[in-house]
Amino acid sequence: DYSSRILIHSGKSNISARKIVDCDFILPAPHILTEVQTVHAAEAVYERNFSQPEHSCWRLRGALPNYASLKLTPAGREKILPGNSPDEMLVRTLIGFDQVASGQKIFDYLSTRDLIERVRTPAYGSNSSQALGQLIHSRFTKPLLNLLMVLLLIPLVVRRESRSLVASLGLATLASTFMLGSTFAFAYLGTARLIPIDLCGWGPVILCGGLAAWFSGIVRT
Repeated sequence: DYSSRILIHSGKSNISARKIVDCDFILPAPHILTEVQTVHAAEAVYERNFSQPEHSCWRLRGALPNYASLKLTPAGREKILPGNSPDEMLVRTLIGFDQVASGQKIFDYLSTRDLIERVRTPAYGSNSSQALGQLIHSRFTKPLLNLLMVLLLIPLVVRRESRSLVASLGLATLASTFMLGSTFAFAYLGTARLIPIDLCGWGPVILCGGLAAWFSGIVRT
């Protein structure tokens, strides 16, 4: 969690029960504790608060050391709360079970609204925010890119000067391969932070749209 610097480390994921077992929560200093402390939990279950997301937390059971022995700072008492028993505590963070279990792979299955909410969350690091931003732009550009690809390939297949349909189909295949490669190239440049996130998503659309307009005059009518 890049906002509180709390690190969820090691452990095993139990997908059916949506919990992690034998995990460590490393609490930083001096923001949360007066000195760095590793809290080992027998199991941790994430409790999401949909009405107040900032109150979402991990419920640690079998926590060692227990809550009473932690030297919490005033800010730490807002992040680390006592549980229902002495060996139980709550750790507030927006990093939930899905992110811990699947990492950035879970982003592909989230709704666009969830992606926008997560990119605004300070709990995610710069790499995750970069991946979220690219995915949001691709959600809007992929339909446009598919349409422009059709407009680009039609002139190449039904060219006026072409006498071979096979040659025209081969040229269209090369053009589609080029556009697919450019999509990966823009994605790589965005991941490497060589171009802005918006250009990473809209660059292939601009390129494909320009080529489609250029080749539109060679259509055989």
